[in-house]
Amino acid sequence: MSNMMLRKASLVAIMSLGVTTAAYAESCQNTPLYDNMRIIADNMRPMTQAIRSNDMDAARDLLPAMMAAAESASQEQPYLFRDGGTDSDIAAYDAVMAEFLAVFTALEAALAASNQGAAAQAMQALGDVRRTGHREFKDRSCED
Repeated sequence: MSNMMLRKASLVAIMSLGVTTAAYAESCQNTPLYDNMRIIADNMRPMTQAIRSNDMDAARDLLPAMMAAAESASQEQPYLFRDGGTDSDIAAYDAVMAEFLAVFTALEAALAASNQGAAAQAMQALGDVRRTGHREFKDRSCED
């Protein structure tokens, strides 16, 4: 192979790598929705433990970050819809997120009243809505 052909082949290979890297640069783990859901997930166990031990002050301290992340997440679309979702898919996602926010509101009220039973029920409901959302809207290539 001549020197010039070798240079062209090298240039094509480098350009291909750059295009491939750019095409895969955004993944489900590089999205605001993923970041918000990670915040919620990281706080679920400590919240459950605080409620089980009837430490409502600790639970109330965890709530603002979780609620802010849930609110922010409700404004995002799942990675599964990255190429567009149908109107019915988007409406179904919005309904699940509205339910998610409603459960957070119930949790907030339970914690404000120091009602351990209601707080525990709200955490169970959060887990149920989370499972529904993941089953319906989480891209399977996005498992961690």
